[in-house]
Amino acid sequence: MKHNHQSPEIRIRPLSEGIGLGNLRSVTPRTKPTNESAFEKSGMTRQDVSVARQAQVAYAPHSVATQLRQRQSTRWYVGFWRFVAGVGADIFVGSTTAFILAWAGVLAWNAGSSGQFNPLSALINITDLLEKFSASRVGLVALLLAIVWRASKTLLQPQASV
Repeated sequence: MKHNHQSPEIRIRPLSEGIGLGNLRSVTPRTKPTNESAFEKSGMTRQDVSVARQAQVAYAPHSVATQLRQRQSTRWYVGFWRFVAGVGADIFVGSTTAFILAWAGVLAWNAGSSGQFNPLSALINITDLLEKFSASRVGLVALLLAIVWRASKTLLQPQASV
């Protein structure tokens, strides 16, 4: 039977127990977490640790970091840089995908028309085609397509409520 002065231990069960797959046993020896031993060395009891944690949780909505995150200018700033990073990722993924698909298409076309399977010849055909366009035009088209793609994803995606 537990005494009133002892705080109850919280045990977090693994997901496997919740879905009926049995218990997971740890093979490592049980040790005290370093933060609790540091509190005990400083003279704080478990109850003091619990009170400190509750105070941190209670203060969290009023912290400076939370207030900064909730400012409209911060949300726009973070949203802008996420948009820019997303455009960069879209440019990389989109241009790599387009290049590989074009190369595979030329490779299949050459294999079907001439009966020879020559990956190097198909790669040379694609690079010759890209050399006909200027690098600035190819970059501008890739940038515009990525911006349109990211903007449509951002505008059509349902907004998460806070």
